[in-house]
Amino acid sequence: MLKKRNNVWGLGDGTGLNFNTTPVSLFKSKTGANNLPYYLSSICSKDGELLFYTDGITVWKRDNFKLPKYNNWWPWFGNVMPLITPHINNDSLYYFLV
Repeated sequence: MLKKRNNVWGLGDGTGLNFNTTPVSLFKSKTGANNLPYYLSSICSKDGELLFYTDGITVWKRDNFKLPKYNNWWPWFGNVMPLITPHINNDSLYYFLV
């Protein structure tokens, strides 16, 4: 099966690109043009469905709702952009690498 883990790109200004459609369609994110940084990390299921995305400060689910922070913090701080990668043996677990 073709993996489409990177088929949705967030651009950080409230928009992004969805490469699952022909032609490519827009993706609307919760980030605003005034939010720094102006880029996102995102991850899709192997079928190309957006799972979640982050601007390095907040993490949103595909439905644009914020994921809660553990003890009110993420394991990174400031304008660090984590890389998102799936666990090698479990498609339900993901790592945020900083």
